[in-house]
Amino acid sequence: MPWRHAVGVVCCINSDVVLVCALAVVGCANPVAPAGASVSRDGDVLTVRCNVTGETWYLTCSRSRWIGSVGNCSTHASN
Repeated sequence: MPWRHAVGVVCCINSDVVLVCALAVVGCANPVAPAGASVSRDGDVLTVRCNVTGETWYLTCSRSRWIGSVGNCSTHASN
């Protein structure tokens, strides 16, 4: 999966002609799938699905962080 980020650059020049720039990267990196699970991403929504049980969790990207929680699929994979 490709990384999806936005980059913003803001530059200001004051009366003394001093250039001040700020750079910000916005977005969430693609996480590695937990043991016994697969992940898929659609924009700012990440779906984590247990391979054995089909249990599913949804996370949302907000301010460069994934918001939400994911359960443990590995305990089901060994049964």
